[in-house]
Amino acid sequence: MFTTEVGTPVDPANLRRATKALCTAAGVEPVPPNGLDRHSAASLLADAGVPLPHIADLLGHASTRMLEQRYRHRVRTSLGAHVGPMEELFGDG
Repeated sequence: MFTTEVGTPVDPANLRRATKALCTAAGVEPVPPNGLDRHSAASLLADAGVPLPHIADLLGHASTRMLEQRYRHRVRTSLGAHVGPMEELFGDG
C-alpha cells in the first residue's frame, strides 16, 4: 500500500515515524499506520450517526466495547450540545 518514490516497499519503522510526525504536526493523537483505516472508518461512521453495534459488526468486533474505548475518535466537538442546557441553568450572560 505504501511505496517509496522508486516503487519499493516502505520500511515499516520509517512509515511509523513519518505518520507520528504528521500527526504531531497536525496536533492530533498519533495513530499507527495499520490503524488509520479502522480508526477513520469508525470515527466517520459514528459521526454520521451509524449505530455503534453496526460499526462494531463491520469491524469484526463481538461487542462495542473495543470500538468505544479504542477506535472511535470525535470528528466534531460535542460542546455545542451542552451550551443550551448551561444557558438555561445560568442564563446567557
